[in-house]
Amino acid sequence: MATGTSPASRFGELLGSHLRAKTPLLVIQTDEERRALERLQAAARESKRPFHLTLAESLGDQWEVALEGWSAQEPGAILVAVDLHHLVNEHRFVRGLRALVSTLEERGQTLLFVSPSWSTPRDLERDVVVLELPLPDAGSLRRLAAAEGQHRSVTLSNEVLDGAVRALQGFTLHGAQRALRRAFEVEPGLAQDSLTSLLEDKRTLLGQSEDLEMVDAPPSLDAVGGLDVLKRWLGERSQAFGERAARFGLPAPRGLLLVGVHGCGKSLTAKAVAHHWDLPLVRLEFGALFGGDGSPEAALRRVQRITSAMAPVVLWIDEIDKAFGALGPGEASERATVERLFASFVTWLQERQEPVFVVATANAVDHLPPELLRKGRFDEVFFVDLPSAREREQILKVHLERKERSPQGFDLQRLAAEAEFFTGAELEAVITSGLFRAFRAGRELTTEDLQVAIEQTVPLYRMYEEPIKALRAWAKTRARRASTDLRLTELWERQG
Repeated sequence: MATGTSPASRFGELLGSHLRAKTPLLVIQTDEERRALERLQAAARESKRPFHLTLAESLGDQWEVALEGWSAQEPGAILVAVDLHHLVNEHRFVRGLRALVSTLEERGQTLLFVSPSWSTPRDLERDVVVLELPLPDAGSLRRLAAAEGQHRSVTLSNEVLDGAVRALQGFTLHGAQRALRRAFEVEPGLAQDSLTSLLEDKRTLLGQSEDLEMVDAPPSLDAVGGLDVLKRWLGERSQAFGERAARFGLPAPRGLLLVGVHGCGKSLTAKAVAHHWDLPLVRLEFGALFGGDGSPEAALRRVQRITSAMAPVVLWIDEIDKAFGALGPGEASERATVERLFASFVTWLQERQEPVFVVATANAVDHLPPELLRKGRFDEVFFVDLPSAREREQILKVHLERKERSPQGFDLQRLAAEAEFFTGAELEAVITSGLFRAFRAGRELTTEDLQVAIEQTVPLYRMYEEPIKALRAWAKTRARRASTDLRLTELWERQG
């Protein structure tokens, strides 16, 4: 995929430039300590610079010893400190680092911290450069899978290697190696059962995080009634993730924001995008970013790192308006945290180079910050309105088929007309209510059962008519309709 240089290449270029410039204070944030140290040792050999390693367990509480030892090393040395991130909360240590920076510059030395987490103290913001080691790219995972096969005298086909790489994207290198070894135990040739094992390991990996969830078996677009304009838009871009599209001059699609009435299929559509494009689907729970041990910003960077490694991938963010509702009135500390998180998120939306297709949904548009709606964040903003009569017929048909009933046995046109102002979710509930009524009567489902269910339902529109009208007015000049506007056509048909 031609999406510019890979994250791994960009990291290598950045690290190399800082080491050549002898930047005095660097941080590599990563969960892959061994892989980071291998990169640094290789860089030291290439630049012919001395390399010295300091481990947290060798110091205990005597961090003053470390400061003295670093300043005493030979000029030009690369000094690597592992797992000392907890010391940035120690004011005297930070003060000692600030004093050390000038010595490092004079002696052409680089002090480099390797840590799974890092929060730069305000006193060091002008002195420290933080780099994040990206997760292994597709090429690295492919070489690893091939090497694991060769170790077992198994030559893997390109098709199997492609499947293994797709399943392993998002793993650390060591995690991928462990998953591959387990997969080879399931099936020495990495057949379908072993690839399923790799996907199970990925689900377990993401399951350990409260903010990311891998969604299995997303529905097809056929399961979504109506929304013909949105479906056509998606169809036009179904082949846009690849070399051929890039050579044609097409950028990879970046994302969609779906706004509209609650229960009208926004979330279902978001999931169906992944199925339609044959891409993995990952769901981000924004609220969970605030519940971990580290900062929300660090949790978001982790999400960005994993999804970038899994690319091309669909990232689904449901009800994004709730995530950023605290940008309005609220506690000052909470608002400041959300503002920082929002700034980081929209910057990533604008500048990411990996093909991570973001599908976000929103109900309350008055909670959406204007910055989120700027061009470049999403390719398009679609408004999902209450379904038209024809769309209501399609939705009823979809749900009847899902319940293994033939739509031909029902007067869908009449039912759709009587269900005016119903959402897709309410139409699905009509089918369920009708089935209960028929089951209790000991017979098969009929049009009358569904008609009774419609009559007993008070649609959301009746309770929230004014907010829905306001949403429509907002969308009229700010969003593209997800469906062809059939209201005039239907009006003429009723009058004729």
